[in-house]
Amino acid sequence: MNEGGAQGHMSHIFEDPDLTFGDLKKIFQGIFSGDIIIDEKTDGQNLTITYKDGQVLAARNKATLKNPLTIEELSKKFEGKDGVKAAFINSMKDINAAIKKISDEDKIKIFGNGKKFLSFEIIYPPTKNIIDYGNRCLI
Repeated sequence: MNEGGAQGHMSHIFEDPDLTFGDLKKIFQGIFSGDIIIDEKTDGQNLTITYKDGQVLAARNKATLKNPLTIEELSKKFEGKDGVKAAFINSMKDINAAIKKISDEDKIKIFGNGKKFLSFEIIYPPTKNIIDYGNRCLI
């Protein structure tokens, strides 16, 4: 799946190819009946990572997909943007610790030694990006 940041658009519910009409109907019925209440939308900072030659590397755009950044390079790129920098660097460190627990064979299957990427959103309170649908406003 291609989504967000270096991976492009992040899919919305209506773009889920596995979502059946019945699933969508249940969601809308829940919203209209009040069983599902939507009062805010959260969004984070997208980070796309890969694992190559024993290290986690990050991509933020097409150029960095070709030449992914080390943790140190990403840190320098976001110097002065403390919240975003902390979100990215802490996430990369956490991902690195998790990947170290995966067998070398699985690392190759998952990341293809830097040819395959994982894209995710980081929800980090100091850099919150929330739209409150409970208020009337123009954004």
